[in-house]
Amino acid sequence: MRNSRTSSSRKQAIVIAVLAIAFFAPGAFGQQPTVTLDATYSCFQGAATYPGRQNPDGLNSTCYEYSVDCADGLGSRKVIVKQSLPTINETGTVFFTTGSYGTGVYSDSDPDRKATVEFMRGLGYRTLEIAWGRQNPGNAPWNRLDNRDGWVVSGGGWRQNLHAFSVLARYLHDQIVLVEGKPDLMLAQGNSGGSAQIAADLIAWQGETMWDHVILSGGPPVTNNYDRCFGSEYDSVTNPNGLGIPWNQTDTRELIDKLMGWYDPNANNPDKNWCVRHTLPPLAEQVRAYNMSLMPALHPGVPAGPGLDTDGTAYNNVLDYADYNYTDGLFQSSPITAKRTLVTFIYAQQDPQGSQNSAGKMIDAVAAQVGINWNKLQAYSVNHASELVHHGTLQGTPLRSTVPSPLDPGCDSNIHNIDATLSGSDKIKYLFDVYH
Repeated sequence: MRNSRTSSSRKQAIVIAVLAIAFFAPGAFGQQPTVTLDATYSCFQGAATYPGRQNPDGLNSTCYEYSVDCADGLGSRKVIVKQSLPTINETGTVFFTTGSYGTGVYSDSDPDRKATVEFMRGLGYRTLEIAWGRQNPGNAPWNRLDNRDGWVVSGGGWRQNLHAFSVLARYLHDQIVLVEGKPDLMLAQGNSGGSAQIAADLIAWQGETMWDHVILSGGPPVTNNYDRCFGSEYDSVTNPNGLGIPWNQTDTRELIDKLMGWYDPNANNPDKNWCVRHTLPPLAEQVRAYNMSLMPALHPGVPAGPGLDTDGTAYNNVLDYADYNYTDGLFQSSPITAKRTLVTFIYAQQDPQGSQNSAGKMIDAVAAQVGINWNKLQAYSVNHASELVHHGTLQGTPLRSTVPSPLDPGCDSNIHNIDATLSGSDKIKYLFDVYH
């Protein structure tokens, strides 16, 4: 990403050639993923500000508007990258993603998050805030939401949809490191659905070869579609180990319906909205739910391989590709030096969606490869006491796999949840500071 301004009318298509060989499966008809720069302009905090007006947030940020096409049949998606340059000599880069459909701009959403951006800039980090589905429409607010579904394309599943984040991240890395010659130190933090963007890069797109340190909070909230849609529902009191999303968390259930191609605006359609309705779909769709999860799995109820449902519908119970192997063996020819990412989980004990139980599955998966290794895997347990104590998350002991520390009976994390308390400046920023 260049520092120089580019005319908003200029279209610059970038074909990721060398990296595509190393990191990405070939697209349809041999095409490779592309990132197209559509516009560049000054960007600001808040919905009432416009390009060219006085900057109210003090970050002096530049917004880059891109179209990302993974050449996989899902089409092109709009994304804005809000870049703020460091206030001292550049040390590295930190990416910030946001939850749900990823449409939020990190520093615009909360004063503490803005303070986190300012803090990281003061340490010498360039900050990149990723907001999907947004574009500058000219004489409307710069951060107008063009597509409320953000990175989600119906029927694409988790890893295929989130390939767009991986393609964008590699492109931005190349611009910063290979073109501008800046340090190759790459950090990332995401909460809830934002953590899923980063997690998918580690699980399916060899993210461990690029990231130095990632912090995942509030998730990833869905590691297995079947468990989250049809499993026993999480309740902090009556079912604290439940994997199912509580019924009242309909937004997340609807997101899964969209990812699986199950969504219909008609809520009463008996053949759609399986996750929102908590109703088991036909067997072939159950198999797809396992296979198209963030962490793919075989359906345990039927033999592996092809089969037929009772209505004659064909299915193929196969384990789709996923990579938890922290190895550089396949990527020696890549211009990116292979790394071994430090993964830090912020593990909320009473997240209202029970995301901590879903995240535990990924903790186990990473632990199976790197072991319980403080240098490569950390997990901080959060309760009400540590939420309100400065540096509280740093005072605990890292979890051993999915075993939680004792619950604080006074915890009200269903109100003051992981998103509000740990994506802010008094916690997350110090995790980065300590290790870098």
